[in-house]
Amino acid sequence: MDEQRKILLVEDHKGVREMLTEVLDSNGWRVLSAADAPKALEIAKETHNLAALLTDMNLGEAKGEYVAQEVLKYSPGIHVVYMSTDTREELGSRLPPDARFWCKRFVNLEELEALLR
Repeated sequence: MDEQRKILLVEDHKGVREMLTEVLDSNGWRVLSAADAPKALEIAKETHNLAALLTDMNLGEAKGEYVAQEVLKYSPGIHVVYMSTDTREELGSRLPPDARFWCKRFVNLEELEALLR
């Protein structure tokens, strides 16, 4: 396994986190998962060679935008994919204009894998 295939998954819903971990793992990713922003930032600070960040937009007290901004300080240049049960239109200006986004409401795992490349 190529070390460049490490992904940080940030999802507060345990079932969704476990399902995505399994799917990503079976597609060749080494998944490091966190249920909240503080744990995600701890992992990001301690991990080298992250290739991607997949973060929920709504993490209870924190927002995915904040998590991405902070993780990029430790791993500049990684692929960031935001996810939500809301659509891109419903999120509006919360998403950066050029953001990679996956709507969990319509489970399309091939689309997710393409966004992570």
